[in-house]
Amino acid sequence: MVHCRWERYVVTCIVALGMAVASQATRAEDPKPPGDADRIRAALRKPITMSLERTPWGDVVEMVRKSAAINVLLDQQALDEIGVGPDAPVTLNVRDMMLASALKHVLHQIDPTITSAVRDEVLLITTFENEQESLERKLFDIADLVADNLRDSVSVIRAGESAPRHDGLEWVQELITSSIEPDSWNEVGGSGTIVIFDRLLYVQNYGTVIDEVGDLLETLRAMRAQLKTPPTQWKAMPAKPSWQRAVDQRFSKALDARIKIVEFEETPLHEVASFLSSDSEIPILLDQKALDEVGIGPDVLVTLHLKDASLRTVLYWGLRSIDPTLTFVVRDEVLMITTRESAEENLLVVLYPVADLVGAKGEKYDAWIRLINKLVEPDSWDYEGGPGSALACPASGCIVIAQTDEIHQSIERLLVDVRKQKAEQPRAEPADAPKSRDADPVGTFVYILADVRTTAE
Repeated sequence: MVHCRWERYVVTCIVALGMAVASQATRAEDPKPPGDADRIRAALRKPITMSLERTPWGDVVEMVRKSAAINVLLDQQALDEIGVGPDAPVTLNVRDMMLASALKHVLHQIDPTITSAVRDEVLLITTFENEQESLERKLFDIADLVADNLRDSVSVIRAGESAPRHDGLEWVQELITSSIEPDSWNEVGGSGTIVIFDRLLYVQNYGTVIDEVGDLLETLRAMRAQLKTPPTQWKAMPAKPSWQRAVDQRFSKALDARIKIVEFEETPLHEVASFLSSDSEIPILLDQKALDEVGIGPDVLVTLHLKDASLRTVLYWGLRSIDPTLTFVVRDEVLMITTRESAEENLLVVLYPVADLVGAKGEKYDAWIRLINKLVEPDSWDYEGGPGSALACPASGCIVIAQTDEIHQSIERLLVDVRKQKAEQPRAEPADAPKSRDADPVGTFVYILADVRTTAE
């Protein structure tokens, strides 16, 4: 292992042995310079173990530069504009976490507006505002995703557009702009641009948005491949790389695991988080910046007594005992305790397979979206002024939803309950049912959902 110590603070920064060995091998075999963009991105994907206790974050950045053998620079002008110097302390204890994720958590502790970007052969530590001033461009081949949606090879120009695109592909642009950083696109005053032409998708936006677009397209492909399996094997998929979806599955299992006895009597929140993290073997962090905004410190007391409860239940009632606006999310390989307002600023995009529920010709997608909007937190959707969005994607047999983690849990329970209800329904229609279900799909589904308890109440 590589150990780095600084005299000003009692700190140990431990870099995983695998990362150190890999870096040595790369230096010996890879002729690419430390500024090569692909090499920087590869280094950011390597696992790292960090044990930081009030470490100056500038020292952490220097440790990353040396241990990962990449060029790292601070955009000092941008950081000065928000009043951030290199001496601000950070505390983070994580094991075998991807370097990119660990760095995100370090920067978030300093200021939520700080980010990192691979630019001009360096990893630049800057602000989101500055990153948006330097747009990146990428071309995606989407022929395999849109083949079923092309009517002809005719190109049309919509009002206000400067370039043609194939008729029938509006759903691609709407899907991306409604679910990935909606405020960043030129249609609403942002800088991002999308052009679709000849089955190619051209995206201009800042780097993290382009990465998310790529993740969404790959998840659409995975969802389409899943349609070839029996419906009983279908699963909802977050719009993330496959490795990250595997990490999320580990957290989901941990949240569902049972805890035999929970005895918290006026226990500080940070101690509760530490205990639950150790018991569940997943990292649990406090989003202290968001908690500070609602006047909640790490020493706020928690009293909770439960038996044989899931970790999900313990967190729900424990946080509710402090403040009903608190929640938790899984982001960047940690479970983060935060506020609902903060969670709404970082929505999770999930693809839900519904090909078995929308009719043979897919005629009931809109009905399903309306039902989800009505049954699960109606005020949280965009048509009511909320942050959430839902869009049908028939080409991949799914509905794409951008919402908070908490609402996604309700949506998933809803779909499970609906499929269970449909499986138990007799084939004969009740006397008061509409004569033609196809004529009134919404009414049909309301009948099926009569006993579902997932409501907005």
